[in-house]
Amino acid sequence: MQQLAARFAARAVWMGLPAVIFTLLHAAPGAGWVGGALLMAPILAFALAAADLTVRSGNLGLAMGWHFINNCSALLLVSIKGTLTGLALYTTPYGVNEGALSALAIAANLLAVGLMWRLLRPVASR
Repeated sequence: MQQLAARFAARAVWMGLPAVIFTLLHAAPGAGWVGGALLMAPILAFALAAADLTVRSGNLGLAMGWHFINNCSALLLVSIKGTLTGLALYTTPYGVNEGALSALAIAANLLAVGLMWRLLRPVASR
């Protein structure tokens, strides 16, 4: 991201391109086009928020810590049925390939990402 920022002035390039790559690396091919696009919306929001925290703090610490906590919660607390569920305390009643990803679950995910980003922004600005 830093190298892209040195080369391009547009924030959409140096924040957006790594966020899109991060999102594509987390794609769920079994979810299909519509389900996959819906599933990737919170991931893109997370990537953009993490990029913003990285810019504000000047290092990757907050973004990496948030990513670690997010992954731990997905592996240990609530996991989507049919994925890595072996350690999860709870699993969702639907899988990524069932097309049952509710708009409510996606909205809750987006809300959680937005809330965490707002809570971490003041820490990043110190």
